[in-house]
Amino acid sequence: MPPKSKIEKCGACLKTVGDRDVDCGIQCEVCLSWFHGKCQDVDEELYKILNKYNDAIHWFCKSCSSNTAKFLTSMVAIQEKVDRIEQEVFHIRNEVRSDIEAKFIQIEQKLEKYAKEVDDKLQVIKSETFLFLESKNEQLETSVDHKIENVQWSDLFRGLTDDDVQLTSAVDKCIENKMSLISQEINTAQNIIKDTRLQANEERDKERRKNNIVLYRVPESNANLLKERNAEDIKTVLKFLNNGLSIGVVEEELLKVMRIGRAVNQSIPSDTGTPPARPLLVSFASYSVKNLVMNSLYKLKSAGEQFKSFIVSHDMTDLERAQCKEKVNEAKERASADNSGEFKYVVRGLPGKMEVVSFKIRYP
Repeated sequence: MPPKSKIEKCGACLKTVGDRDVDCGIQCEVCLSWFHGKCQDVDEELYKILNKYNDAIHWFCKSCSSNTAKFLTSMVAIQEKVDRIEQEVFHIRNEVRSDIEAKFIQIEQKLEKYAKEVDDKLQVIKSETFLFLESKNEQLETSVDHKIENVQWSDLFRGLTDDDVQLTSAVDKCIENKMSLISQEINTAQNIIKDTRLQANEERDKERRKNNIVLYRVPESNANLLKERNAEDIKTVLKFLNNGLSIGVVEEELLKVMRIGRAVNQSIPSDTGTPPARPLLVSFASYSVKNLVMNSLYKLKSAGEQFKSFIVSHDMTDLERAQCKEKVNEAKERASADNSGEFKYVVRGLPGKMEVVSFKIRYP
């Protein structure tokens, strides 16, 4: 029935639909028009049923009823088309994703193969260089020993008289100069060999660390057993990579997860407060995963509160760490010398190639 506060007219006879039960006022759910029950062939019994089950039964006027049937038929057809299109899009998306993943795997395999070939060639060159320098050093030492052994000192000084003192002195000086030059050449060769060994050791150390990262400020577990603490660290790393950086890494891609340094009970505060968490070393199965992590660090700004304090770094060699420390000190010195307060000085770049760069501070 129509609300008492509003006068409605029948959509069929245009007469007022009153609030009396005899009018059997009923509203169409499509056009929202009101009708007398008799104008729509709704008898009193049907009217009572509609009132009783108002929420479960839908009623349409004669005009809308025929149109609604067509509309519903069209809607069913449209829904079927939408379902079909969604299914096709789903298959296409899966095919494209499979193609991209396959191509990515192929590219990754080619890059790893190329990197191995370059590394093998580099190792061969280093080995050949080292052997060459060792051989030259041995030849040089043998030649010097041979020349010294073949000097006929008796013939050199035989027949000398008191008048030949100047000649003897000149010969001694000449021999001394020659020995000095030979000694310098030996020292130079030895320094070259030493530098080559250091460089070879540095390259081997870089190769050993290239798939690693180091995480700082990662809370440590207080579990009693090392196995339990390590399991907590692995769980935290996976959450950080998958939830914080949205990368998608499985545990099988983590070759090693371990704390660096001596263990300290985090639950026992010291004189200086709670000890800081030890750095966490993470070693990946491939360089591509490590590279993906380093390229995704910009997501830390929008990561959860649990991860925002984390710091991620390359696993650097001793030489690279020393160079990094020098650059950090340089950045601090430049910041202290800059009285304008308009610039921020930070260290950027890959290990061994780091530089101090300045950014203009943007104030809100």
